[in-house]
Amino acid sequence: MFSGILLDLQRNNILTSNIDKANYALKGHVITSFKVPDVDECSRRCFLDSRCLSFNYEFSGLQGQNSCELNNSTRSFSGQPSFVKTPGFIYYE
Repeated sequence: MFSGILLDLQRNNILTSNIDKANYALKGHVITSFKVPDVDECSRRCFLDSRCLSFNYEFSGLQGQNSCELNNSTRSFSGQPSFVKTPGFIYYE
């Protein structure tokens, strides 16, 4: 079973993902995107951007070529139509 937890001790935030967020992404709220080596770097970039409330992460299997999309909203705030089945992505909030 898939599950993930990322911690940010400076802002006292916890970003989580679980099986119901695998193969989904929040669309229409991406503020910036990067290629990153791993999900930890994607999480770090979200924490460094005060506008970031969640992120979409795609594992490509190629070093440094994983997609990281920072979002200025969450699934709860944006509503179900923005939460779209997107194979290969994992949504974190």
